[in-house]
This record gives sequence, structure tokens and C-alpha cells, in this order.
Amino acid sequence: MGEVTSSPMGKTYLSTAVTEDGKPKQLVSNTRTRLEFAEVPNRNDEGPRVYDVLRAYAGCNELSGTVDRTRTELTFTGVVTTTDHACTGETAEVETAILTTLRAKVTYTIDYNRLTLLTPTGTGLDLTAVR
Repeated sequence: MGEVTSSPMGKTYLSTAVTEDGKPKQLVSNTRTRLEFAEVPNRNDEGPRVYDVLRAYAGCNELSGTVDRTRTELTFTGVVTTTDHACTGETAEVETAILTTLRAKVTYTIDYNRLTLLTPTGTGLDLTAVR
């Protein structure tokens, strides 16, 4: 059995399933979304602060943004920024579902090494921790 944890911070996850509007979405062959949650120190005018940061790769573009979290919800604050590669086909569809998830306030649950993110509309991700 793995370690029970209450926060995704400091871990890297790979997707095992994507849902869009409550329906399963086929993952692109040989491509898994990677989400890396990190705590990053930063100095600013008000003094040092640690930011919760998300970095992600969805098969085509790199994504990043800051995260506000409670015990059950994550909000990806500001705009989740992306690189600007022209994704096509299935990769673009899966990336759109992932961006929809990351641009909304999501509930999250952690069960040992499994992380589930879900928007109120039923779009979400199931992921497994790899480190």
C-alpha cells in the first residue's frame, strides 16, 4: 500500500483517464498527460512567499500556472499559460478537455497514489503518482 496524503503538492502525476461532460474521453495512444505540483519560493515586496505551482504537459503544449488550494478544492489562479504549438486531431481534443479542467475550480480527491480532479460539469482527470 502507498502513503495516504491530503495534498498533491510535491508530486508528479500521469493521466490514466480523462472525462468530458461526465463521459470518458479516449486518451491518445502512447501519450499521457503529466501534472507536476510544486511549492516554489519567491521573493516579492511583501517578503518571501511560497507559491503552489502547476506544470503540465498534455501531449502537445506545456502548461503552467499557480494554484490556490483547500482540503477539497484546487483553483488554478490567473490564466493557465500554455506554449503555442498548433495541436491537431485527438491530441487537440484531449488537451482542450485538460485545459477546461485546469481553468475551472475543481474538487480533488487523493487515494494513496491516485489523484482525481473534477469540475462541476463533469470534466476531469484521473491520475497516478509517479514520484
